[in-house]
Amino acid sequence: LALPDPSKEKQSVDGVKRMKTKFNKVSSSGKQLGQVSAFGISGLAALSSHVVHHPLYTLKSHMMMHGAEFRVRKFLDNITRSPVRFLYRGLLSRCMGVMPEKALKIQAWNNVGKKLESWNYSPLPKYLIAGSAAGAATTVLGCPSERIMILAHVRKQGVIHVAKTIGFKGLYQGWRVTLKRDIIFNALFFTIRDVLVDLRVRKSSQHRCGRFERFIAGLPAGKC
Repeated sequence: LALPDPSKEKQSVDGVKRMKTKFNKVSSSGKQLGQVSAFGISGLAALSSHVVHHPLYTLKSHMMMHGAEFRVRKFLDNITRSPVRFLYRGLLSRCMGVMPEKALKIQAWNNVGKKLESWNYSPLPKYLIAGSAAGAATTVLGCPSERIMILAHVRKQGVIHVAKTIGFKGLYQGWRVTLKRDIIFNALFFTIRDVLVDLRVRKSSQHRCGRFERFIAGLPAGKC
């Protein structure tokens, strides 16, 4: 009987190793592409959402600034004179911050949640911790962009002028308060939303909840 050729066996083993290496590279690149895609989609979703409700930020800023001296008629007069410019003042800075800010929030929520799940955390602590991490991540970019937006409303100045006036330290003034607010809000939001989603899945005997049902679950969660 002919003995097997060691060189051919080595070639076949090397071929299998090369195939595994290529497969791992393709899987890794596909995973990275998926993360980039999810990051971009999260940012675009945040942008479209903020464009819709930015006028409410304008109203809130004026009510907070003027307090008891705030007058609805005066606010409406400003809208009548220049509706787009008045209602959407500070939109540019907020959009520049809100897109990466919300994308960071979703990435923090997903990554921390997956890590906690691999450590066999029960759902409720996992939701609370991952939500808190998501809230902390938002303040990195959310605090400066929100501050510029509010000052642009109050001072009636352009975004660039406001940024130059307050400087880098001024951008993060009030960061500690913002951090506490966003941690509490996001911890409650993600926890309430996902608890409602879990309840829906159990009642319907399905493996996952639909998009519309997730949207409905987010409404009471957003009220917190």
